[in-house]
Amino acid sequence: MRRGEVWFAAQGSSLSQAGSIVSLHAMSLQPMGGNRGLGGRLFITGASGYVGRQVVATASAAALPMALLVRAPASLPPELRAAVDQGGVEIISGELCDAAPWQARVQPGDVVLHLAAATGKATAREHTRINVEGTRSLAQAAAAGGAAHFVLVSSIATRFPDQTHYPYAHAKSEAERCVREGPLPFTIVRPTLVVGPNAPVLQGFALLAGLPITPVFGDGQRRIQPIDVNDLAAALVALCAEPPAGETLELGGPERVTIDAWMHRIRGARGAGTARLLHLPLVPIRSLLAFLEPLLLPVLPLTAGQLATFANDGVAEPSAFMNSRAGTLHPLDISLTPPVAERLPPTPFDAPLLGDECRALCQHLIGAPPSDAMLAGYLEHHRRFPVGPFTRFENELIAFARRSAFASALADAYSVRFLPNGLLRRKLVLLLALLETDPELFPSVDAPDAGGGAIALMRLMGRGATEVGLTALAVLWLGPRHLLSGRGGDE
Repeated sequence: MRRGEVWFAAQGSSLSQAGSIVSLHAMSLQPMGGNRGLGGRLFITGASGYVGRQVVATASAAALPMALLVRAPASLPPELRAAVDQGGVEIISGELCDAAPWQARVQPGDVVLHLAAATGKATAREHTRINVEGTRSLAQAAAAGGAAHFVLVSSIATRFPDQTHYPYAHAKSEAERCVREGPLPFTIVRPTLVVGPNAPVLQGFALLAGLPITPVFGDGQRRIQPIDVNDLAAALVALCAEPPAGETLELGGPERVTIDAWMHRIRGARGAGTARLLHLPLVPIRSLLAFLEPLLLPVLPLTAGQLATFANDGVAEPSAFMNSRAGTLHPLDISLTPPVAERLPPTPFDAPLLGDECRALCQHLIGAPPSDAMLAGYLEHHRRFPVGPFTRFENELIAFARRSAFASALADAYSVRFLPNGLLRRKLVLLLALLETDPELFPSVDAPDAGGGAIALMRLMGRGATEVGLTALAVLWLGPRHLLSGRGGDE
């Protein structure tokens, strides 16, 4: 490794905010070619993102000093704040696309690791601004400061033959060109799907795999090669300790699986049994999503571009670098193991709030407000037996259900499938128990339907159709919130 500082430029909030730090293989902290280790300083773009957090953890475990360029220093995630508090980490405030305020901080001999990127449902304009112009701005600043090595973290998607409606892949390809044609020695890294605890892409697949019938877009035979976030972070730190390769390295995990097999593995890791797969036509769905995106992008559950994984093989080309690390890679089943959900303490007793909650849930259950006796029983139960512990998303779901009977119906439809033992379902069971002992409401609720069997059958069919519609709407509306909370499935 060149003598001097190792510099990772870090811009926060460009990647997903989900993530947690887990243990690392000791061998994976060593760069290829011996035990030279890293020296100097690290300064990172994308340190607040899922991969960035693990890179910081890896560097911190190796006692490496760091400097992080972040957009909002006051909102650093706990993992980064802990690293700062331990010392040896400098925070620099700045925007990736506006290098003037921080350009002078790049010093001769720095190694620049560029992780920051626009992902997910960013617009094509945002992909260009951050992924292309931001990369160009950073490369120019690094060259002006005399950096020794520019490491760009790109994506395996740049090699997809079919990049239809996929601005992320187009922008990353252009970012690679900017680096190749720039004046600095470089290494370009293309990771495959990144998995691990709370991995954003894994949560999206887990939401699909958790449905009673799992939708698979296309024939399900495209191959993927997921890599654990710990292995990726360790590999990036090791690459920064090596001389510039001047080439593109593709980093993948130890297994290659088809999309169909991937769905089965995800369900198996969550104890949900074998998936019942439903293959959907890929081309018309991508076309429909592309048509809707200009108007409905913020509320769509996914984009046409994100379906590119179902249309292309996403496996890495073998390399000597990854072959040397084969023995340290996490097995796929370990990477798929869901994390233990964070549990919050019971909420303080709040009679007005619980009263609103009881009325909304009761309107959902029986189409009528609770009786005075039911309301009093609901409040007394919460006073004597505080409900908890529960997860952050469960708390958000209760707050959503409290808005109205319709919101309660959506929350209930979602909980039935994804949180059957969660806080909302327990509250509904409590209300049903109170209803059965209520002399005012229970007789009318328990009375047989008027009109005979035919009318009852029609009502039952209508109820079934309503439940299907509510479930679909609940998945579209509440599913993304569940994923953003860092959880994908029953907790």
